[in-house]
Amino acid sequence: MSNSSPNKVVLRNVQQGVSGRYRCEVSTDSPNFYTTIETGYMYVIKIPKGEPHIMIEKDSYEIGYTLSGNCTSPSSYPSVNLTWFVNERQVNASSVMYVPDPNASESQKIPKISVSRFELEIDANTFLDGKVRLQCVATLFDLYQSQAEIVLQEERPRPRPSSVLGTRDASSGLVSQLTGVYLTSAVLLGVVLR
Repeated sequence: MSNSSPNKVVLRNVQQGVSGRYRCEVSTDSPNFYTTIETGYMYVIKIPKGEPHIMIEKDSYEIGYTLSGNCTSPSSYPSVNLTWFVNERQVNASSVMYVPDPNASESQKIPKISVSRFELEIDANTFLDGKVRLQCVATLFDLYQSQAEIVLQEERPRPRPSSVLGTRDASSGLVSQLTGVYLTSAVLLGVVLR
């Protein structure tokens, strides 16, 4: 407490077990003896070791399909906040869950892995120049911020191969045209021979 002052208290080598609600009481001297009490929650945090990671089903999508993926952050205490952005515009997550870290030591406050699921129906406005930029930003108060980012390509529908010979209707039209040419030629030939 050597760095403490009348306006702040500095605690050193604290453990997560001291996280909790604290109260500060300030009193004045005589003649009035006013007392003010304020309370607040103090976290002893565990910052994630690493960056969040985005997992998606594939790296290119067609209009009309659903883009879905997960963002997972390494364990922390308390859990980090995960925020999704599509082309730098914030969007809502479909679901968020916090999983206890299986590698955490036995302690009063168990670090948790944050997992956020995201789904978006792809439409004509999703892609900018044939690409969509997907970001997941992890924050823990103002002490930690990290992000993962991927760029997905627009998958253009493949054109159907067309028939060289045309359709059945087109070929029947060709037959009737050829029949007309033969009849006209036969009539002209008959007129010339007479």
